[in-house]
Amino acid sequence: MKRVLFAVICLSMILSAATKDGVWQVPKAAYPPTIDGEMDDIWKAASTELIVKLNQDDAAPPDDYLDLFATGRVMWDDTNLYIFVKVVDDEISSSSANSYENDSVEYFFDGDNSKVVEAFDGVDDVQTRIEYQDGSDVSLYDTWPVPEEVEGAVADWENLDGDAFGYAVEVAVSLSSLSIEPGQIFGFELQINDRDNEARENMYRWWGISNDAWHWAHIWGEAELINWMADDIMPVAQLPSAPVIDGVEDDVWKDIMEIHQGTYVFMNGDVVDGSFTEITDWMDAQLDFRLGWMADGFYVFAKVTDDEISTSGANAYENDSIELCFDGDNSKGDVYDGVDDVQYRWVYDEMAEGNQGITSTVAWGELDELDGYTMELMIPADQLTFTPEAGAEIGWEIQVNERDNEMRENMIRWWGNDNMTWQNPWRFGTIVLDGQVDVAKPNQVADFALNQNYPNPFNPTTTISYNVAQRSAVKLTVYDVLGNVVEELVNEVQAGPQHVAFDGSNLSSGVYFYKLETANDIITKKMMLMK
Repeated sequence: MKRVLFAVICLSMILSAATKDGVWQVPKAAYPPTIDGEMDDIWKAASTELIVKLNQDDAAPPDDYLDLFATGRVMWDDTNLYIFVKVVDDEISSSSANSYENDSVEYFFDGDNSKVVEAFDGVDDVQTRIEYQDGSDVSLYDTWPVPEEVEGAVADWENLDGDAFGYAVEVAVSLSSLSIEPGQIFGFELQINDRDNEARENMYRWWGISNDAWHWAHIWGEAELINWMADDIMPVAQLPSAPVIDGVEDDVWKDIMEIHQGTYVFMNGDVVDGSFTEITDWMDAQLDFRLGWMADGFYVFAKVTDDEISTSGANAYENDSIELCFDGDNSKGDVYDGVDDVQYRWVYDEMAEGNQGITSTVAWGELDELDGYTMELMIPADQLTFTPEAGAEIGWEIQVNERDNEMRENMIRWWGNDNMTWQNPWRFGTIVLDGQVDVAKPNQVADFALNQNYPNPFNPTTTISYNVAQRSAVKLTVYDVLGNVVEELVNEVQAGPQHVAFDGSNLSSGVYFYKLETANDIITKKMMLMK
């Protein structure tokens, strides 16, 4: 894999899965991602949008999914705005003397959302282009000067057979240079330039279809920094009231962050049934979902974009269907333990079947404007392998089976990219049941919070993340079961989201405790070292 890192001093700076009232909702990162062009696990909990709106002046659309497709993921912290763009592209070129004609990603920011008509405002309207340079160089181009540092990386990504299918661009941009603050709505746009056959053949955007975006700020979309937390251990909010299980997205879901799929699935070193190589267009297979819980059960609302729905397979898993996997105690075992590790499957337009019987309420619906379907689900508390209560940490995965051409052509998942989750719970991701979303103040977040370490159990390293809203003297200390201090990880003044690594290489297997302290608050959590 070719990788190019850069740190530059710059002289400036259709579908809406993650939007609310048309505004892209950008969650707060529990810790900053590593800027290396590769998707850290925290990005799987970030808000994601498809970048698939075709420029209105393009002579013809891209040939297929492999010709051009892109997703954008965005997060923020007190210092930076983080953006991860993944581009599917079967021909990458930087042969033109003009950077905008080469394969590249463009970012547009209007800090005060002034939307000056047919112009930039000369204050905080910024266009930045990062050009792919065949893995040897990166060009940063800006149309409006702001002296600020931008950190970024470009990385090729490949399928398992070694054929390049595109590239990823990851950047951290200083919020101060963009004049953006939490809770503020700002102008925003992403654009992909695709060079094929010695010309810029296509442009895809997130929001608009006009090629005047480069000098008309008023046609950009909008985004907002909210305090919903993005973390490796994904928070699941307690719902303020139960949605009607009818396959229609009720208002109660609108304050819940919508999560996009993390990956397509691979098996035994090969792409399963061709996987994304079989996708003819982006409408063939996409997944977005929202999760919630109440004392009476676990709730899911999923949206699957799919241009061919079939249940003609003899085996349930070969049909269009959705699977959920739970590891009730998040023990991450090698095999299902027969106690709280379960896999359930709902075949399209039918009820549940799986490796254990289950009683659930499920409803199927249609997407508003695209081919595909919705599934809304409630699993009662007495059918779960865990108690739905705040702080419960659960191993979890969602999978979409997609049947085309009389076979299961693709599988989509949130967390893992292999086909062994039906046997290995350690391959699941992790969710934690969080407190209730304040609908009146959807940006509200806990002032003082200590997250469960990840991974847990661990061997030998793990990461502990926490949040301190007010600038305070902070101590983070690890103890053994006898109360002896093992290591003092933090003893300094801090504010905002933090994360710290803990290395148990010199310790014995067993239970340990970590305590977060300020002058006014103390939280202690348990973790397990397994060697």
